[in-house]
Amino acid sequence: MRLKKLPVKIIDRLLFEDTVLVAKCFPLRQNIDAHRIMGYEPFPTIYWLSSSELVSAVSSLENRGYITKFGERLYQQREAKNAFLYDHVSYMKDRSELLRWGEGPKLVQEYPGITASFSTRGIGGIELQNTDLGGGLKCLHTHYAHYLASGQTRNIIGKWVAEELEKHCGISFGGPKREQVLWASSQDPVQP
Repeated sequence: MRLKKLPVKIIDRLLFEDTVLVAKCFPLRQNIDAHRIMGYEPFPTIYWLSSSELVSAVSSLENRGYITKFGERLYQQREAKNAFLYDHVSYMKDRSELLRWGEGPKLVQEYPGITASFSTRGIGGIELQNTDLGGGLKCLHTHYAHYLASGQTRNIIGKWVAEELEKHCGISFGGPKREQVLWASSQDPVQP
């Protein structure tokens, strides 16, 4: 059965000088099956890097092998590994909190089991069992988005990305401001 993916709902935005850096997304998104029956599916990435400049800069780090470099660094540094696991748990908690307001409780009740994978998946849907030895590190964009969204206090990988962006690209932020956008209209979706 083929599903048509619909945009996710944007709950919040993180701004810096009127540029949206990160969109905070509702953890479920709509889909329509081949019979035009509407349903929902998990959308595990709640912090979406939105600035095309940042996406390009982070992509350049990925292309230069930083996923592997950071994975090796996690393997070698026990404190970093512990922080990495804590970041995943923190992310899971944030995602669970989002399901407790708005239409979240109704959807969870209407679609039993839809959030089952959320108890085993951390940042960007990474399986927690794959985080051993730096495994499960697959997308620097989502780690960096989480880091920015946390006020630059959480996500060790996001912090390392920020350090490399500053060093190689001259990109840094002194503290983005927040603009609340509750359930943005369908004219303003994020298409993952």
